[in-house]
Formats: sequence, C-alpha cells, structure tokens
Amino acid sequence: MNLKTRVAVASATAVTLAGILVGCSSSTTSSHSDMSGRPGMSGRPGMSATPGTDVSPSSTASISATHNAQDVAFAQQMIAHHAGAIQMAQLAAQDATTPEVTQLADEIRRAQSPEIDEMTAWLSAWGEPVTAAGSDADPMSSHSSMGGMHTNDSTFLTQMIEHHEGATQMAQAEIAQGRNPQALRLARSIVSSQTKEIETMRSLLRSMD
Repeated sequence: MNLKTRVAVASATAVTLAGILVGCSSSTTSSHSDMSGRPGMSGRPGMSATPGTDVSPSSTASISATHNAQDVAFAQQMIAHHAGAIQMAQLAAQDATTPEVTQLADEIRRAQSPEIDEMTAWLSAWGEPVTAAGSDADPMSSHSSMGGMHTNDSTFLTQMIEHHEGATQMAQAEIAQGRNPQALRLARSIVSSQTKEIETMRSLLRSMD
C-alpha cells in the first residue's frame, strides 16, 4: 500500500471512529438513577475506545456523577480529537526521518490512548453516548489537515502544533464551564502537557531550518 493510500485510510478511520464507538457504547452500556435522581453507574461494563479493552465496573465506581453539558461535550469532542492525533502520530512513527520526531509521535500516542479510555469510562458512567447526536467527525479536523499529511517531518510538526492548539482551546473551555472534577483535572493536564509539546515541536521546527 503506497503512502497516499495509507494517509487516506488513516483519515477515514479517524473520521469514522467516533461513530463506531457510539455503536459499541450503546450495545454494551445500560444506566440507572439512584434515590436522588442522579445518574447511576452503568449496569454493565462499557466499551473502551481502545479495541479489546473493557471499562470494568471497578474502573467506573470512582467516577463522579457530578457533570453538566459542557463536561459531556468536552469528553465526546476530545475523544474524537485524540483519535485524530493518534492517527497522525502512528503515521509519523512509521515514516519520520529523525529520532526526535519518532519519539515525540510515540509519546503522543501513548499519552492520548489512555485518556480516550478514561473519557469513554466517564460517558459510560453518565449514561451518555461517546459522540453527540449528529456528530461523526473530529470537531477540529478541518484544522488538523490530516488528509494532507505526508512523510515530511516539518509537515507533521506543523499539523500537530495546530492540532494541539485546538485541543488546548477545547480544554480551556472545559476549565471555564465544566463541573466534573475529573474532567476538569484532565482538561488542566491537557493544557499543561500539550502546551509543552507545542514548545518542543516549535523548537524542532526551528532546528530544521
């Protein structure tokens, strides 16, 4: 399979992943309310965003039921956004020509995969779908330009910087308007870690001039 075909497949996968996750979540998750009327824990294990990894009852037991519409939107949108970043990082890890870019791509993939699992567990516990109704793509995909990515390291870095900037904007909106303590913690972590990665990528770009 040539590079152009692999890029197209990766882009299509990122765009449709959220829809696939919705099917998994709806087929494996049931929810109920406690005596106070708050959303209860799921009656069955939810489906993780990582294939083959279940969200067990023990992993959802400590999830705070306190949440609002912003928390739900943050989790749904960031799952799709992370999926796009992971697709980009996987391509870069395969095709990068410098060890620094290869290492960065691997770090991005390893950091964001568990965060997808965590956010999927929240939505399962809250009785919410993994993607919002009518949404089938990464809300920032127009900024990430995944379809145009190729083996050039500088292109990957430029596109991932833009992708990270979108993620930090989404996280800042969560910090300003969200209520769930775990979602707020993750949002702050995303702002901190991805801001540092943006600085690293800008430094790598400068070194390539």
